[in-house]
Amino acid sequence: MSWLGNRGARLIVTMPEAGDLRARSGDGSIMVDRVVGRIHLESGDGSLRARDLSGDLTVHTGDGAVHLDNVTGKVDASTGDGSIVIGGRLSMLKARTGDGSVRIQAEEGSGRAGDWDIVTSDGTITLQVADDFGAELDARTGDGRVRVSGVDLDDRQSSRERRELRTRIGDGGRQVRVRTGDGSIIVRPL
Repeated sequence: MSWLGNRGARLIVTMPEAGDLRARSGDGSIMVDRVVGRIHLESGDGSLRARDLSGDLTVHTGDGAVHLDNVTGKVDASTGDGSIVIGGRLSMLKARTGDGSVRIQAEEGSGRAGDWDIVTSDGTITLQVADDFGAELDARTGDGRVRVSGVDLDDRQSSRERRELRTRIGDGGRQVRVRTGDGSIIVRPL
């Protein structure tokens, strides 16, 4: 389709709320709302946005931001170049970007089903956790600081800034591995 030299198309799909979904774009953004099931979103070049999802979620873009809001369940999100923002009740989490910041908002009931892995080569990672969040935190930055404030740690020196921190959050639980090559790691309450 062409309109004054601009080419583009917009595809809108309606489906039942419960069902598996696979959406793929070679060059373009994908937006998904209110689906429960196994969800796989992939774009070669474009942002991925979703909200009100529940189930097993896998999203990947070669170049673009990932923004997932009010998701429940397992999340595996990656981008080659772009920021990642994920919020919801996350049972298991993998979030990886080659270049960009990462912000995770772990609501009440998060972190109980599996280990977490949060990685960026270049950018700040912010992990906001609910009061009931428990984990074994393993945080490391190549060039920056690990800062923890307002979160119950099994570490009497939690206010000190450092490049590496291994400690228990709350009552402990699954491992939360956080890595950035260049940037700070911030852990704070939701």
